[in-house]
Amino acid sequence: VEGPRVVLNPRATEELSDAALRVVLRHEITHIASRAYTVDEAPMWMREGFADYVGYRDSRVPPREIAPDLVRYVRTSGPPRGLPRDEDFHQADRQLRLAYQLSWSFVRHLAQRFGEERLVRLYHRVAATGAPDQTEAALREETGLTTAELTRGWATDLATTFG
Repeated sequence: VEGPRVVLNPRATEELSDAALRVVLRHEITHIASRAYTVDEAPMWMREGFADYVGYRDSRVPPREIAPDLVRYVRTSGPPRGLPRDEDFHQADRQLRLAYQLSWSFVRHLAQRFGEERLVRLYHRVAATGAPDQTEAALREETGLTTAELTRGWATDLATTFG
């Protein structure tokens, strides 16, 4: 077999509910579908957050069930001060889950605030670069806001949604 593909471990998929399996498949297929627009150096928060956003879109899973580690974090520590770093996606267990949940919630926030069409344009631009200054420029040009302004709005949203 050549080219991009999703490989499933039958034992692992047996443990998933049908809804969870649909989310996983949508997430992984999103990575394949967006690969032509994505460079390896693109920020992980966008790559994984966008794939999770697509995976959970229309799943009817409540946000608090999607992000239980984020709920705990917001309730005990308050909203995060920034987006997860790429290194956070190479951690284990709760730290890794939290990085994914933070990324998903930020991308969800962008979709709710600016619409999915603009989110897709933003994904194409951010995923095409690994340079922080180009990521910042893409965010500013597509949303009219800086990363700092966007994360402050997201923090307010998190406190309301998960606090």
